[in-house]
This record gives sequence, structure tokens and C-alpha cells, in this order.
Amino acid sequence: MKKLPVTLLAATAMFASISCQKQVIPPVPLAKSNYAFNITKEIPHLPVLDQQISGTCWAFTMTSFLESEIIRKTGKKIDLSEMYCVRQTYFDKAHTAILKRGQSVFHEGAFTPDALNTTLNYGLMPQENYTGLTNGNTKHDHREMFEKLDKSLKNYVSGHYKGDGWKTEMTAILDQYLGKLPIDFGYEGRTFSPLAFMTQTSIRPHEYIHLTSYTHKPFYKWVPLNLPYNFSNEPYFNVPLDEFMQNIEHAINRGFTVAVELDVSEPTFSGDYGLAVVPENEADNKAILTNPKPEKQVTQAYRQAELENFRTTNDHNVHIVGKATDQNGKVYYKAKNSWSDKSGKDGYMYMSEAYIRLKIIYYTLHQEGLIPETKKGLGL
Repeated sequence: MKKLPVTLLAATAMFASISCQKQVIPPVPLAKSNYAFNITKEIPHLPVLDQQISGTCWAFTMTSFLESEIIRKTGKKIDLSEMYCVRQTYFDKAHTAILKRGQSVFHEGAFTPDALNTTLNYGLMPQENYTGLTNGNTKHDHREMFEKLDKSLKNYVSGHYKGDGWKTEMTAILDQYLGKLPIDFGYEGRTFSPLAFMTQTSIRPHEYIHLTSYTHKPFYKWVPLNLPYNFSNEPYFNVPLDEFMQNIEHAINRGFTVAVELDVSEPTFSGDYGLAVVPENEADNKAILTNPKPEKQVTQAYRQAELENFRTTNDHNVHIVGKATDQNGKVYYKAKNSWSDKSGKDGYMYMSEAYIRLKIIYYTLHQEGLIPETKKGLGL
């Protein structure tokens, strides 16, 4: 059982310490898993990557999602730059924090709609043109960079420094650690700006929808999610839980992948085993990681209660790219993670329907992947 935070402030601090960070693989051998998965649906996507020492799972998830969308729309496999998205988002997040006098959290974490807004405003860039690695570095380590960014920003938010000097300071720090942004770049014999390149990929940011399912806001309305890191206050379309699940199923079955934000703080979300499940009895928390066990029947009321008592937190993002069944015929969704291909099952997670019903906060998908009822509610 998790110890509940005594205040919302304490909860926010807890989230800030764990959001989107890569789990460490234990040095001792794991007990043998007796799960046997059979892939029943797999949608084209690029290989698993490693976010390394950075809180940028949201960028890795959304670039992976958009890569799959490019494959679906054009058949082309284009490795997109995660760090181009990260850099542009950090700058916008800092600007928001300045304008809100520090009332907006400046943190490594973000939501998938933030990455989509960055795509809309600044376009896309191939990985080969912007790696985010400088000074001979071969791995992402954002600790020092973010410490400097945060320190600089606090001087302006607090009023210690006046004016827009933060823009110059932040640009210099980002240039140092991620590299200077090219105004345009060459790709396959042509020259593009990032916005022109986005158009060439056939990505249209306005075609993507964000769905959630909570009862403290009305259903079939666009609602805010008042959670840490939602600096852009992007609205989400709120639907009943069964419809929430039907849209994921419909999308995957028809070749549309899904980018999700979820809680990974549960003991039964295991980056080591590549498994996310919700046992019927908490006494099975350890046993269910190696052997299938009965799972909870997750209702709308239970999902809501877990959010409001802080047992459901927004910690991480993954990219659902397919489906599988275990040896008993139970359905799981296959999710591409960003903790390297050494984690989980070759870098993938298998999430049960119960886990998704309970622990996915919201998800992003193409509007054509929606079921007719949801399209009708959206006026599409």
C-alpha cells in the first residue's frame, strides 16, 4: 500500500521526483517468468530507443507515435529527433512559467499534447540533423543542463532579474548541451525548414485527439486535466470508461497506434519483466509478475477513486503498437518503451486490459482511429 501524501503540494513534489525517469535494471537475476505471449497484432514502428538520464519519455513516445503515423500515411521510415521536440518544448514551458510568474511548473516532464503543439508550431526534424548530443557525448544526461535552466529561470520568475534576458540565457544553455538549432537542413537531397519537413511527412497535428475518462468532469465535453506538468492546459475529450477502452481496441485493430500517459509507480508495473497488471488481491503483487493470476474488475468509480487518493499518478509515457494474448487467452496491449531494448521484453511492455482501464490517464490517437460514437460526440 502506498503512503498517501498529506497535501496536494506533497503529491506534486512526489510526482516531480519520479516523473518519466528510466528505471534501473537490478544487478541480480530475476525469477523466471512463466508468461507466454502470442502477438496477435503489430503495427509498424521504429526500433526501441533509450531516453537514458533524462525525463523525456513524453518526447520519445510522441516521436515514436509520429514515426508510425508517417509509415501509415506514406510508407516511409523516418527517424525523428526527440531532442528537437524537447528543446522547443522546454523553451515554451519556460516562457509560460515567466508569464505566470512561476505559477506554472518548469520540469523535465510534459504531456504528449505538448509535443504535438511543438510539432504544430515548430515542425519536425530528422534525428540525423539534430541528435541533441554535443561535446563528444554519446548518451543523454540532462541533469546538469536542467539544473542550469532551472536556476536561470528562477532568477527571472522571482523578479531578481528583469526583462527578457532569460531568453538569451536559456538559448545559450540549450545550445551548449543540445546543440544549436539549424534554420534549415538537408534531407535526401533536398533542403527543408522544420515546418516544411513536417508538411512533407504528411503529419497534420490538428488530426489528433486526446481522450480521458474521469467523473469529476462531464462526459462528452472537452475538459482540462489538473495534473502536474500540464503547463499548456490542453483540453481532453472526456468519455465513459468502456468507450475509452473501445477506442483503443478499435484503433489498434485498424492499424492506428496510441500514445499514452500512465502510472508506473505500481509494484505490478515491472520494467524488468515488461509487464503491467492489476491483481485481484494485493497479496499476489509479487507472484503475478511471473505467473498469470486473476485481475481486478476495474469500474469507473474505482478508477476515479484511485486518481483522487493519489494512488494513480502521471509518471510516464509509452507507445502502444500492438496486441497479444497469454497462454490463457487473456488480452494484453504491447507498448514500446524508452528504457532501451535491455529492459522489459526486448524493450516492450505488455499491459493488461485491467491495467489500462485503471492506470492510463489519457491517450492520443488519430481521429480516424475513433469509434463512430466518439466521432459523433466530437462532431467529426
